Amino acid sequence: MTKPSKISKRNPNILDSLTPDQALAVLELLAKDKDIKNKVEQIAKSYLAQVDVEETAKEVFMSLEALDVHDVWDDAGPNHYGGFQEPGEVAWDKAEGAIEPYLAQLKTYIQLKMLVQAKEYCRGIVRGIRDYQQKSKSEFKDWAGEDAFSEGINRVIDVWSESCKDPKEIKKMEEL
Repeated sequence: MTKPSKISKRNPNILDSLTPDQALAVLELLAKDKDIKNKVEQIAKSYLAQVDVEETAKEVFMSLEALDVHDVWDDAGPNHYGGFQEPGEVAWDKAEGAIEPYLAQLKTYIQLKMLVQAKEYCRGIVRGIRDYQQKSKSEFKDWAGEDAFSEGINRVIDVWSESCKDPKEIKKMEEL
């Protein structure tokens, strides 16, 4: 007689074992029930409402700090199409790519009409980029150039300012 495996003796949490796609599929099935859907929407809105400017700034800073100049050097040079990519262009593109997920989340706040959260999230993004500009010693920053980060800040503020009609608030954001 074989012994039962140790795995069968444990009582694993099935939710912890779901992949992100499986979890989404389960959530979509649950959302077919109107009461459950309303509860899930309340929980999601409550979760999204918790915007921490400092935490957002740290996340943005760390995303930029994680950019590696070696990736710039690897991707720069001749390309498959007979052209040439300058290291500065590659670094600029990578900086934009690091900011893009935060910009997408900002747009989500705006689309959901969560304008207070959008403003706070925008402040966090701007502060994170500015902290990187001022504090980072990364060699990557030198290759991207100051304009890449200033342009990133401008893009973020432009997206947010479309939902804010108060010129004084926009000016405050620009001065962060």
